[in-house]
Amino acid sequence: MVWCSNMVLDFELVLSGEQDAEDWISDVELWMLSMRMVTDEAKAKAMPLMMRGKAKAWFEGLEVPDRQSWKVIQARFVEDFKRRLSPTKVDAQSKVLKQDVSEDFNVFLTKFEDIWKQLAAATQLQSGDVFKIERFMVCLHPRIRRIHMKTWSIWQR
Repeated sequence: MVWCSNMVLDFELVLSGEQDAEDWISDVELWMLSMRMVTDEAKAKAMPLMMRGKAKAWFEGLEVPDRQSWKVIQARFVEDFKRRLSPTKVDAQSKVLKQDVSEDFNVFLTKFEDIWKQLAAATQLQSGDVFKIERFMVCLHPRIRRIHMKTWSIWQR
């Protein structure tokens, strides 16, 4: 198994916790395929060689039959390591986000949409369009917000 240790050095396989579990396991599988590990059995056997720390302890804690099935390893890994978003942390990010007038508006809009998606996922928010508009208005630069409010009041008349 010395050959496998040499191959691992070419690819960062340590799960840092910053990566998305689904993306990480997909990257691992692509790497395995590039190394011609095409059978589920080969992938399952190579998996413990690529894990360190918490992930390795997780793998060793699996039942023996589960360790021998690549499909089971994939499904359990994603289920157990899926990043859980903290609603308060994402909410704080959305409150800190403020539009910079000198910045491209599309950049600001992309940041807002990313944070909003995270907030909706973390809180399992259903049809929060009114809340989204209110939060968006708070994030806008005050000068732009005033212009929007004037336009809004004219439009309502």
